[in-house]
Amino acid sequence: MFLLQSIFLFLFGLFVGTFGTMLGVGGGFLHVPFLLLLFNFSPQDAIGTSIGIIFINTLTGSIIYYHQKRMDFSL
Repeated sequence: MFLLQSIFLFLFGLFVGTFGTMLGVGGGFLHVPFLLLLFNFSPQDAIGTSIGIIFINTLTGSIIYYHQKRMDFSL
């Protein structure tokens, strides 16, 4: 059960991360309720996990945009 749950969480995180990074919204509005309602996280743990995930998504998106030369550093 633990392996199946881990795979499901990974795929959900990948989907929300991609969706959030493309739209520029982060994805916390999807992560937190999901973790609270389906996995019984405490509010503090759900928010902390969401912040960590959003940080990784933002960093990854920034690196990709940098390599695609979509960043204007003169601004």
